[in-house]
Amino acid sequence: MLARWEGAEFVVLLKGVGMEKSVKIAEYLRSIIEVEHFDEVNIITCSFGVSEYQTSDTLSTLTKKADEALYEAKESGRNKVCHIL
Repeated sequence: MLARWEGAEFVVLLKGVGMEKSVKIAEYLRSIIEVEHFDEVNIITCSFGVSEYQTSDTLSTLTKKADEALYEAKESGRNKVCHIL
């Protein structure tokens, strides 16, 4: 499931997919977006924060982990995938 979260942020929910595969999917999305050319802006890059649901998570804690991973990706150079368990 893909949904717009805030402004230029989106959430991709992957049911039944573990961290390793989720990171690979995020990296695949990042790489295909990076090479696509868009008329208005030419090139777009994306940073991804990936988190995996744990039984102790709430929606708030799960999105907080993903947000922390996203900020790590942005602060460490952008156009990359970072994850937090």
